[in-house]
Amino acid sequence: MVAAENAAENPVFEAEHLSQKKRVNGDTVSADLSPTPTDPCVYKGSRAGDSLGSPAPVSEMGTDSGLKLETGTELDYASFDVPGADPSDDVEPFVVVSTPEHVEAATAFFEAAKAAESDAQKKRARAQSQVFSLMQYLNNPTTGEPMTSQEHIDAGLEAMGARIYRVAYIWHLRDRVVEVDEGTGEPFCCGLKGAHWHMVIWCHREVDGRDARPTIRAVSDAFMVPSAKVVLPNEKAAQEGGETHKGRNAAEKAFFDLAEYLPHESRGKAAIRGVAQSERFYLVDNKQETKPGKYQYGRGRVVANFDFSKELDAHMAGRASAADNGMGLKARKMKLRRAVMEGMTLAEAREKDRDAYADDLPRLRDLRSDYEQMQSAGLTSGLGETWYKTPVLICGEKGVGKGVLVDQVVSEMQGIAALAGVDLPLAEPPATNAQEAIGTAKIVHHDDARYDMLPSYNQGLNYLDNNRALEVSKRHSRSKQVVAPRAILMSTTETPQSFGLSLKARRSSDVLAYNAENDRRFPPSDIDEYLRRLCLTVEVSIPSDIALTGDDLTDYPVIRREMLVTIQRVIAPPNGERRVEPVVSRSGAHLGQITTTHRMEPVGVIKGVEAAARYLAITILLERNSDIAERISPVEVQSYLAQKAAVEVAERERIEREKAERREVEMQAAVERGYEIERAALAAEREQMRAQVMRDLCTCASYPGVWDQHGDECPLVTDQERQSRIAKREEKVADIRKNGLLLGPVPVTSMPSKHPRLSA
Repeated sequence: MVAAENAAENPVFEAEHLSQKKRVNGDTVSADLSPTPTDPCVYKGSRAGDSLGSPAPVSEMGTDSGLKLETGTELDYASFDVPGADPSDDVEPFVVVSTPEHVEAATAFFEAAKAAESDAQKKRARAQSQVFSLMQYLNNPTTGEPMTSQEHIDAGLEAMGARIYRVAYIWHLRDRVVEVDEGTGEPFCCGLKGAHWHMVIWCHREVDGRDARPTIRAVSDAFMVPSAKVVLPNEKAAQEGGETHKGRNAAEKAFFDLAEYLPHESRGKAAIRGVAQSERFYLVDNKQETKPGKYQYGRGRVVANFDFSKELDAHMAGRASAADNGMGLKARKMKLRRAVMEGMTLAEAREKDRDAYADDLPRLRDLRSDYEQMQSAGLTSGLGETWYKTPVLICGEKGVGKGVLVDQVVSEMQGIAALAGVDLPLAEPPATNAQEAIGTAKIVHHDDARYDMLPSYNQGLNYLDNNRALEVSKRHSRSKQVVAPRAILMSTTETPQSFGLSLKARRSSDVLAYNAENDRRFPPSDIDEYLRRLCLTVEVSIPSDIALTGDDLTDYPVIRREMLVTIQRVIAPPNGERRVEPVVSRSGAHLGQITTTHRMEPVGVIKGVEAAARYLAITILLERNSDIAERISPVEVQSYLAQKAAVEVAERERIEREKAERREVEMQAAVERGYEIERAALAAEREQMRAQVMRDLCTCASYPGVWDQHGDECPLVTDQERQSRIAKREEKVADIRKNGLLLGPVPVTSMPSKHPRLSA
């Protein structure tokens, strides 16, 4: 058994990848080793010498694995999936811990097997190579005799040391033994193969100027595996009909070809699609009846001194010839052409076979162009009859959740369409020359839409036309691709009016505001054609009492929950009166004027992104895409339409309530205005009577009409005012006397008012 402190010095384990909790300094990682029905293959034991040891061996072709639960109940192997698969790559390597007695017995087995080798085996063991494939069972599948252990793997890696450039190994503990049900013909699991490990080694060709390629014997002795279990790449290819590599990079190609077997992956024709990872293909077991699929191990089970998954993907992507069982370049190009003619994109073709793609690119481009033109005929089938393009303008300030709403609308639409078995792919084209990136997408989202997303106003009208498909000449291709998405979602910080004015004027709002501010006046722009094409306008806002923090992670759930979505339908009255309206930006800047006969009719105000998105998706798909609605169950359709109707009924009720409230306010205002008129008439009448009384009392030669012009003797002058006049005259006389201008006394006459009501 290898000591942990010795394993720590092994240069093979100094690579970062092996230190990430898969292997620690050559020692095993502790784990819960109790067998369970879902993980029956973990072997239980201890290096400290406990009495548990390893369980009874599993016969490779038997139906009884010997594994039992701690309660003593046998495992029901028929309940295991065939082929079975790890859920993902995010799994840990299996841990196989053995007793010292097991390690000692396995060492004795190796020594006995080595001593019993024939002369031919000894001669073969002298062969050198850079790449080796190793395999060994934990216990003999027939006799149960110990044959290897984790300690032998650790010791071998330490012994090989600096010779190793790349190494990867895995314990296979879940390989199925399969039988076929005679009645149904279906395969079922009847047991598990014995626990065993596979390893692939790639050695340096030279170390310190000396040949570092080991012999089969050196590898066999290092890992204490019989030399017959150490296989060279060309031997493996001869046994299984694989590809033999020669020349440059032969060692690398051979190493990764062998490494594919560790998780049971394959690029061959007989491979089956992955259960948990559908983008991958896995081996079938040709040695068992019906050729069932092998267990699909996650790459996390593999222990390696490099990034196993990343480098294996790179190798498999560039080794398409092996996937076609050694087809030549000419045959591969023909195969790739057929795939492009059937719909494969050029990007997919490049990843499929890079060599064939690079050698045949001009022809592949022509074939893709032909495919797109053929697709155009079917792309617009039913446009204007069973389905219509649906432009929706989604407006709002920055940060209120326009993009969140769009994402949810797309998700809802795709979910509803899936009920009809229809795929609605999404395209998010760039800000300018947007049509060139739409292709055959059924849903398009123009994020932060601007006037220059399309080359001209007329082309924009054609693109938004509900019944028309537009052919766009691509700049870098001779093909013409029809652009006819079912839903066109445009999100913008503009208002519907300012966006239309910007489209028509072919200027940004900033330029329009500058021109208006500097008295550059332009006639009103007619935007009826633009408004006629819009199906819905949507205003997204956040209530003023909701405070956002500015942190996206914190605000996201609040925005989804609290956003208010105001939906309006664009209405074109048959004989609508044309009107001129001023247009202001969202910030309040004057932009110009528009003229239109259209109006916005409120549809609903919905709180929360999910309810609002569902309403929009239902409106787009079930009202304007009858070919999709017809494929959905009537029960589902009625359920969706009921949700839509509930929103519209609630909005109509809200509008009626507002009208009733306005009528009540207007009636109260009318009554109040009547009271005001009566009070004003009464006040005028009183003022007139008062003026007449004053006119009758006045004794002046003519009625002055102004109180301070009445004479001192007039009854309209109050006693207080009369005394005030006398005091002012006496003060003035005193000032004159003080200057010596007046010597005699001035008599002062005081007369009481003749009318008691006017006395002070």
